[in-house]
Amino acid sequence: MIWFIDRALATFEAEKREAYREGMEEVQRKRREMFPESTTIGALISEQQVALIHAIETTPFFELLRTHTVLGFLGSPSYGGNQGQVGWKHIGFESRMAWKPPFGYYDGQSE
Repeated sequence: MIWFIDRALATFEAEKREAYREGMEEVQRKRREMFPESTTIGALISEQQVALIHAIETTPFFELLRTHTVLGFLGSPSYGGNQGQVGWKHIGFESRMAWKPPFGYYDGQSE
């Protein structure tokens, strides 16, 4: 996701850079408040990381990060996310240049 988000913040979501800066500062403040002995988010144990996520999950920054994560996971790899098409494989999407009919059920089909 980092490649997608970096690219997004450099191009079509450039106006969101400040929201990321402020959001990450707030997450770090919350981490220090909750776990004063910690030095980084990565140094927290799994349960602490989950607690931190729960503490910020109602913030506008978390919603922005969640949106970019989903877009990066399911978007075209040409935009920097979905490395190895893992998102598409997860949902069963086939990346094909063309589709041939029939595409699905038609009203005119008899059973």
